[in-house]
Amino acid sequence: MAIVNATDESFSDSVQDGFVLVGFWAPWSRASHMTETVLKELDEQWGDRLRVVRVNVDRCQAVAYQLGITSIPTWVLFKEGNPFKHITDSQPKSFLDNILQKHI
Repeated sequence: MAIVNATDESFSDSVQDGFVLVGFWAPWSRASHMTETVLKELDEQWGDRLRVVRVNVDRCQAVAYQLGITSIPTWVLFKEGNPFKHITDSQPKSFLDNILQKHI
């Protein structure tokens, strides 16, 4: 499955069905760029059971504000449109894999 780049307008539809991992990032954040590889690897590994969505906080300020995103990168895991797990800072793929294995 391909990584979805959500906007304020498309975000709600992007997280409605099943499990969704949302990566909040910004183009000026070096740490955000370092997580790009992790997002791609997670999408390749979990794509049949999980949708991966990216949200640029500079362009999607309403979504970031609504979810209380105060640092980036931040990862939020959704189930059926409801956020249930927030993870802040850059994390290795193995850390995120462990979380996904527990919840999916």
